[in-house]
Amino acid sequence: RILLSYSGGVDSTAHLLLLVALLRGLAAGAADGGGGEVAPRDAPNLSCLLLSYPNRDVVEVELERRWASWICEHFGVDLFSYQVNLTRPHGDPPTTLEEVTSALTREEYERFTKEIRFRMYAKLLGESAGGGSAAVVLGHHQDDVDENRLDHLQKGHALGDVEGFRAWRE
Repeated sequence: RILLSYSGGVDSTAHLLLLVALLRGLAAGAADGGGGEVAPRDAPNLSCLLLSYPNRDVVEVELERRWASWICEHFGVDLFSYQVNLTRPHGDPPTTLEEVTSALTREEYERFTKEIRFRMYAKLLGESAGGGSAAVVLGHHQDDVDENRLDHLQKGHALGDVEGFRAWRE
């Protein structure tokens, strides 16, 4: 059983396509001794989890969800979608009493959303693993620092302003 933590972005879509191709190749090899094709629904034990966060434009999030639904349906992969109802803090100091009492720090937000992700992974794998091996595949690496750097550059930040770059590296 493999669960892909799917965002709909380029990285996780590449992972999805590679996993589908790999699993279909394995299924074809097992079925006929090394050749032939397998129907899309026969890709063994692969599903995707899409977690949506309210931190971006609603239309963008909906289009992402529709894309994920379409591509998973196209390849015969089950898609599980979950809306996380926590808003990421943006660093602005709270201005009302309500914001003070309900505001999360960046660290709390990261901790809570990580707990939600891991609970969803465990729930989905626990319901379907049937005692077999299970794995979660992530499409992100080192908190996407390279993509964040490029995003900062596209927004007009100078290299010295970009988080993660060191002035000097030995």
